[in-house]
Amino acid sequence: MKNVFIIVAIFGILATSCKSTSKISDKNTDIEYVIAKNYYVKNSVETIDNPKIESKARFNEIFGMATLQGEDGKPTEIDFDKQFVIAIVIPPTNISTTLTPISLTKNNDDKLELTYSIQKGEEQSHTIKSSLIIIVDKKFNGDVKLIEKE
Repeated sequence: MKNVFIIVAIFGILATSCKSTSKISDKNTDIEYVIAKNYYVKNSVETIDNPKIESKARFNEIFGMATLQGEDGKPTEIDFDKQFVIAIVIPPTNISTTLTPISLTKNNDDKLELTYSIQKGEEQSHTIKSSLIIIVDKKFNGDVKLIEKE
């Protein structure tokens, strides 16, 4: 009887251990990224159909460099041989709008999920095209899903 109790106890411990391990594998993997600065959306672009940009030629069709004075005035460098870009471009508006990344994760389906928020400010006398550009290492390649968090 004592051996049966010990076997049942060991089986219970092993079953519990397996459950917690499977929960860990369900988690998304956080991915590092860099926010690209000092770029603007070209006038010919309203929105983009695919947020993942893998070539300099495609990037240059959408964005221009907005170089400013000072050390922080240079656009962030992007090496498309080693990196790709995830970009969000929202339609033109006269409301001050800022897009902020919250997280970039890779889920179990190997999809990259970019969670971001949109902060709206005051009405302006001019129209703007707000965007968010993040740079990701190619080792984290995958389809991209955008998730707007309110």
